[in-house]
Amino acid sequence: MKNIVILLVIFVCKLLPSQNVNIEIPNGGRKIESTKRVLAFLKVYLSKEGIISVQNKNISLSELGNLAYTFKNKNYPPWKIKPLVVLYIDIRTPFKYFNRIETELKSANVDYIYGTKSYDQIPKGIFFMVRNPVFTYRQKTSDNQISFSYYDIPKENKAFPSKAFVDCLYTYKFKEAKKILKKIDYKAILFLKDGFIRIENFKYSHLNDLKLYEDIKDAKILIIKYSPRLSYKDYLENILILKGIINKYIKNKDKMPYLLIVSEELNSELKKNNVSF
Repeated sequence: MKNIVILLVIFVCKLLPSQNVNIEIPNGGRKIESTKRVLAFLKVYLSKEGIISVQNKNISLSELGNLAYTFKNKNYPPWKIKPLVVLYIDIRTPFKYFNRIETELKSANVDYIYGTKSYDQIPKGIFFMVRNPVFTYRQKTSDNQISFSYYDIPKENKAFPSKAFVDCLYTYKFKEAKKILKKIDYKAILFLKDGFIRIENFKYSHLNDLKLYEDIKDAKILIIKYSPRLSYKDYLENILILKGIINKYIKNKDKMPYLLIVSEELNSELKKNNVSF
């Protein structure tokens, strides 16, 4: 249990006066440093009311996506500078607001981390644990405008049934996705408040780590949904618990399950096409 308890320490929180609002962010994480390249930071703040703030200005979701895309594609020497978005999010923020921001940043194909409290000039954070696709990605047109292209399946994914399943979802091939899912072991997981995780009719806490492992050990993919009342704090707590258990008990990386977070965007498409897990 020692590993799981250490993970929970990050939820000693601290008020961070952002540019427009005071937000309460997690403590912990690790320093964001690079030995090979200088890091260029874009700091994004999200209040519990869903207000996005960058550089002393409140912006919309689409503006954030465009800003992140432009930030990533500046003329940085790639061998010298690495652009990175740092998300400072109030722990009380409803998960749906945070989830929408992640979708925009993935669409911009930019690296990001979850910012935590730092006592010096070097930011600290929790590096992203799950990186699923999105339906569309930003790109530049010939006249230097931003447009969108559909998700393009990586060739190597076809060899992995769990990744092929996810690729079918994000290319609107829902019937094919259902067929693949019938052939592989999977578990549908529901993230609840206060560190609880539900699988089928059983509710686990972080104290049930061995039982939770026994339930998921044979799964090739974990399909993760979340309660409407879930907060950013709850999400971080649950995903860290889940990944902590996977890393603790499954030493062979080839046997680790693929984690699919059912985003608000994906959930909307699943409902339209009468797909359920």
